Amino acid sequence: MSILVTEIQNNTIQRTENFYSTIISESASRQLVPTDFDLNDLDNKQQIFDNFFQQIKTDEMLRIKVWSSDGTIICSDDQLIVGKNFNDNLRFQHSIAGEITSEIKNPVDPENISEMGYGQMMEIYIPITLDSTTPLGVIELYYNMDSINDTIAETQLITIINTVIFISIIVSGIIIFSIFTIRSSNKTIEQEKFASIGNLSSRMAHDIRNPLTVIKTTLDLLKTKNKNLSSDELEKLKKLDNQIYRISHQVNNVLDYIKGQPLILKTNSLKEILDSSIHDLPEHDGIEIESTVSNTKIHCDYEALKVVFINLFYNAIQSLGKKGKIKISSEIIGVNTLIKIEDSGPGIPEDKLNKIFEPLYTTKQEGTGLGLASCKSIIEQHRGTISVKNNPTTFTITLPTV
Repeated sequence: MSILVTEIQNNTIQRTENFYSTIISESASRQLVPTDFDLNDLDNKQQIFDNFFQQIKTDEMLRIKVWSSDGTIICSDDQLIVGKNFNDNLRFQHSIAGEITSEIKNPVDPENISEMGYGQMMEIYIPITLDSTTPLGVIELYYNMDSINDTIAETQLITIINTVIFISIIVSGIIIFSIFTIRSSNKTIEQEKFASIGNLSSRMAHDIRNPLTVIKTTLDLLKTKNKNLSSDELEKLKKLDNQIYRISHQVNNVLDYIKGQPLILKTNSLKEILDSSIHDLPEHDGIEIESTVSNTKIHCDYEALKVVFINLFYNAIQSLGKKGKIKISSEIIGVNTLIKIEDSGPGIPEDKLNKIFEPLYTTKQEGTGLGLASCKSIIEQHRGTISVKNNPTTFTITLPTV
């Protein structure tokens, strides 16, 4: 992904170079003559090139600087450098040899007064030949980078969206293949297929999670580096961020159900596991999560229980939509810890309550039907129980207390 982003930046900059070098070269061939690039009457040259620039200027074009063939400045906003020779400038040397070249300059490091007072800009060195076979001089264009950066950001966003769509297709393939495996009627064949799909899924999970991580990082960079994003653009980035989480969540549901790895049991803080699970959820503005869980110690697999809690919290967030409340509480009853996760959502249809822990059963269009099945499997591996009731919708988990 980082290589792709760099390629997008380079292509955008190159297109800008080519576009504006064509405009300046063609305008120069119509409006300028060879003597405009000699060193005679520099005061008059300033007026000639000022007029030339005004006729071609766009909002993004900040100014021009004109070089003679020997590297002397013929025209510049900075009068102190007019008439001085800078033929040791490498960009000029490449350009006078016939090459279009550019350099991106930052406002924190201006070389002279003509570069001060602006944000990031690109200097494009354009060789001017007119009717000659070799360049008579060079016109250096100062170009505002804001529009380029906006284009790069938009292109990156489109690329990210397309990548997410592609990953969604891959994930769908995994889910369909997994469902086919789970529905296999022959036990021996089913076990063999589970082993095969487990190995395949592990490899694909690695290949999917890496680009998802890069996409998430790129999104964060886009939001950090582009301070002028509109509220509409920020909302699109937020939606994309949520979609990335949804893809990751569905991949994890499939893999958690299939892999069946042994638990790594240690003494852990229930509160710490719950807090970490809440922290890993996607943005849920408008939904309040209230936890009154005590710092109870339980003997459990930390990461496996996070899978359970994240699934339950995420399901509750999806059920609530844009507004609502999730309440988490715990109490010790005998040798067990009782955990309740309650939400203010519309509830689960009564005729479906006894089915929601079955593999492949889901009440959501985008669900895999494996999330709650995984939760049940993990809790039972811990020698616990999980159940659900309505009015309000409450999931109750019992786990052995240390």
